[in-house]
Amino acid sequence: MSKRLIVLFLSITMHAALGSDLPQLSEGQYYNNEQIWQASEDGREPPQPLELGITQRAPETYELQVRSDDESREYLLQIHSAETATLKSDSGTCALAISQSSAEAIQWEAEFDPSPCEWPVDPTVSSTRWLIGQRIFVSGDSSNVQLATDYFGRSQGSALRLAYRYSGWFVIDPQESKESTTTEKAQFVRGLMLHTEGAKQELIRPDGSSTGIEVELAALTYQGTGAQILKLALYRKGETRAFTYIWSENGANRLGINLRWIQVGLTRED
Repeated sequence: MSKRLIVLFLSITMHAALGSDLPQLSEGQYYNNEQIWQASEDGREPPQPLELGITQRAPETYELQVRSDDESREYLLQIHSAETATLKSDSGTCALAISQSSAEAIQWEAEFDPSPCEWPVDPTVSSTRWLIGQRIFVSGDSSNVQLATDYFGRSQGSALRLAYRYSGWFVIDPQESKESTTTEKAQFVRGLMLHTEGAKQELIRPDGSSTGIEVELAALTYQGTGAQILKLALYRKGETRAFTYIWSENGANRLGINLRWIQVGLTRED
């Protein structure tokens, strides 16, 4: 092997080794659904719904899209080393100082002035900190941002979690209901698409008519024990209290409900 090829090989090998040690983000859609739900449980004013989309464009480059209500902002995160990164938007560039975290659930942190790139925070905040963990993205005021170790929804700052995605089906058979006298036949319907961060979908028959029922999937914390659960619930349309639900481990491969007259089955896609 020539000296030039050896140098090229070593250069590529060193770049790969260094790149593997750089802070990373998990691709997908993140939501703060549990914070909203927990605030309701605690009787507090809930935060605004937030959605964060992360797409990796290169080993050290990520596109971030933040949505809140009708507003959407796009950013480009470039990680230059284990200590530095830049966050760019149409407004400007923020310089991030990265550090490793000693917290068990957090892999790395970043601190920066959010004003140059207009990262979405309260206008009075002069320093933002990110806490990045496995399927976790927390952003807030550097003076008080915190990941709650017991109830994820009580984290300080905007606490977003990466959603698992599910596909599934439902069967509705009104004749099996003790309250019904209908002669309508059972119908099997595919095409349910849900995610684990509070996604809700109306159950629609093949002819386009509504069953009057909605299905919800939500990763939450079981109150009193602090256990992480995945709740699958059914609601009558327009009501906020589920008429039935089950819970399982968050990220379960399969889960379902069978009340005879209504059945739902879901399978994890990612």
